[in-house]
Amino acid sequence: MKKLLAVLPLMLLMAGCDVAKSSRDGIASAKGALDAYKAEYQCNTATPQAACGKVQSAVALKDLAIDALTVYCSGPGFDSGGPCQPSPDKDKKQVAALKLQAVMKQLNQIMKDLQSLKGKV
Repeated sequence: MKKLLAVLPLMLLMAGCDVAKSSRDGIASAKGALDAYKAEYQCNTATPQAACGKVQSAVALKDLAIDALTVYCSGPGFDSGGPCQPSPDKDKKQVAALKLQAVMKQLNQIMKDLQSLKGKV
């Protein structure tokens, strides 16, 4: 899991090269780690550990990142299952990319926070 979380910052650095691909990969990594955290902290039980609040916040950010990626990539082909098609409008594309990068930065931070909880909960 540590290795999984270590790649998130690298993915964010690559975001300038390919925002959609690095975000998609970061979201997938976060989902895998969050599934493991949910199991580790027993977040699906009647008596979850305190860390579950942070896990739930991270899940919400992951879902927001998925929505932001969908907005960034949304186009006729993408909406029907095709490749990412950012807006041809340069300003709209830039705004969507900045919002996507911002939510990915928040997701990366909360994943770091979860990693720092290891052994403390």
